[in-house]
Amino acid sequence: MTKSTTIPIFKTFLTLFFCALILTSSALASDSSQWLTDLDTALTESAKTKKPVLADFSGSDWCKWCVKLDEEVFSKSTFLTWAKDNVILCMIDFPKDKSKIAVNQQKLNKEAMNFYKEKGALRGFPTVLLLKEDRSVIFQTGYAPGGPEAYIKMLEKHLK
Repeated sequence: MTKSTTIPIFKTFLTLFFCALILTSSALASDSSQWLTDLDTALTESAKTKKPVLADFSGSDWCKWCVKLDEEVFSKSTFLTWAKDNVILCMIDFPKDKSKIAVNQQKLNKEAMNFYKEKGALRGFPTVLLLKEDRSVIFQTGYAPGGPEAYIKMLEKHLK
């Protein structure tokens, strides 16, 4: 190969590499959009679709186990693909950095937290609840090891 043919091949490779990178970034961004942040909206969607809500009560920027659950399960394409067909995802976040969430959303999150605390379903972070459209709890869990496949298997036992 001559120097003059190497440069166009390298430019083509770089172009393809950056296109793949952009497409991957877009796919990841669209996956994170599966997560609603308003429980009432998620419950309304649940009523329409007849899918339960998977509500993740999280401390995304301070809770070690919340971060671990997100990294090992909730951010994985295996889980997100399964979730798209089986549940309505809702993140109810309580970050230490309050600037990450609008004031009205903080109020809604606190109301949701208090509602499930009173029911005894919320004791710490992370708490993951499978909910019926009427707000009743089907199943309660938190972090569990084993990655997305094990987590999906655990959830499916309670969806039948």
